[in-house]
Amino acid sequence: MNRAIERFKKFLSERLYAFQLSFYRAAGIGRTLAHALANPDGRWWLDPHHAPGVRERLGAFVALLADQFDPRRLHDFRRRVLTLDGEVVRAWIRTLQSQIRARQTNGARTVGALAWPTEARSKLAAGWLERELGTRAPSALGAGDEGVVFVAEGAVHKCFDTRRLSPERACWLVERSKVWSAARGLSSLRSTVHPSGRVVLSYRFEATRPYEGGHGDGLRRLLDALCRAGVVHRNLHPDNLRVADDGAVVLVDYGSDLAPASGEEIACMMRRAFLCGRYARHPELKVMLRAAVEGGDMPELAGLDAFVNGPIDATKETLLDRRLERMVRQRGARRVFDYGCGKGEVATALARDGVDVVGFDPDPSLAARWRRASAARFSSVREGLACRAYDAVLCALVLCVIEPDEDFEGVVSDLAGLVAPGGEVIVAVCNPDSVNRSTLLQRRDGCCDPTRTAVTSKTLRGPRPCPPPTGPCGRPRIARSSRCSSTRHCLVRACAP
Repeated sequence: MNRAIERFKKFLSERLYAFQLSFYRAAGIGRTLAHALANPDGRWWLDPHHAPGVRERLGAFVALLADQFDPRRLHDFRRRVLTLDGEVVRAWIRTLQSQIRARQTNGARTVGALAWPTEARSKLAAGWLERELGTRAPSALGAGDEGVVFVAEGAVHKCFDTRRLSPERACWLVERSKVWSAARGLSSLRSTVHPSGRVVLSYRFEATRPYEGGHGDGLRRLLDALCRAGVVHRNLHPDNLRVADDGAVVLVDYGSDLAPASGEEIACMMRRAFLCGRYARHPELKVMLRAAVEGGDMPELAGLDAFVNGPIDATKETLLDRRLERMVRQRGARRVFDYGCGKGEVATALARDGVDVVGFDPDPSLAARWRRASAARFSSVREGLACRAYDAVLCALVLCVIEPDEDFEGVVSDLAGLVAPGGEVIVAVCNPDSVNRSTLLQRRDGCCDPTRTAVTSKTLRGPRPCPPPTGPCGRPRIARSSRCSSTRHCLVRACAP
């Protein structure tokens, strides 16, 4: 107990000096505000016309500061702290548990008080919109560092009550919006500049839902439209983006963060957008976004080049099928089995190159399409597949859509039974970074983060089917890495000795 009392007094002395510094700062703030009240010229926030009632409330607050932070109070408090008796500390330590509970209760009561500044600010801005601009019944959507956002009569109105957006910048934004007006995800803006200098930006309201990552094509279209207009957004964040009913990514933050584009600014915007799409729900996203501004190598930016330079609105044929064909040709495979071949486009293209191809799909309704693709052989019969006779076995977008575990394991066994010694199994699965949801493949492995699905390799040992490594529930894990091979699909390559 004596050691505890000694430590208590040591820390109490340190806290006392820190408290004195904060005390004098608060007293200085009170004197500064009192001076502003006595000399209101040029201070728009003290103009009764723009902020009615503020002078009275601020005057009461200044009086409270003057009373509570009187230097005489500090001198008396300091004397009592420095002469604190050790027995008082001893008695306090014995009741420490009840003190902690009391302080926790008091802390909970202060949470609501923190919302008061935002509520009061929104109320003032709404009243100003109604009084000065005739906006009827504005409903607050939110408040940020530079303004308060309302919706009224089918339009969004952002009232820049902190003067962070100048009238000149507002006019520039309106002109730029005429360039991007036809682009999906960007709104055509109009501005209202009050004689007081306050700016309001308005645009059409659209019902949207929160952006939670993914939607790579929509995000790229949004970025390309900004670049074509010569504009960058310096503070891209999932909170500044929304998703429309048609899947378009919509920008909802118009203000001082929109600036003229430059090479480095565009690169920084692309880095931030990529991280938003990949790690929207990551707890360290803010740290990543700050690091992206500084540039340099970040492991989280693996795949950025494909995001920036890859095609937009690419189809499965251009994005995946052509790649599978190239992989087979580069390997020099002469016998190929396409498992789950669908309409047979990949099998037909390879057969036209002289490759001996067999396509399999359990859907018999595809037979009519296969007859037109006469260059390859096709079958909907699964029996007899385990022949280990093919140099390359393809399985594209099959494993990510299979629900029952036994069917999943059966497909994996089929693949291992088809590939010849020294051959290769190439599996393509859906990339949840693109579709913005976990696929059946990721849900099958409960510990696998869908945002980290990518490329891996597995050697199939021995003549018996051998599935890839399993997760904690004994279920196959097909792919897990931080590097994505494409924007919509992930590739897994398995080799048989």
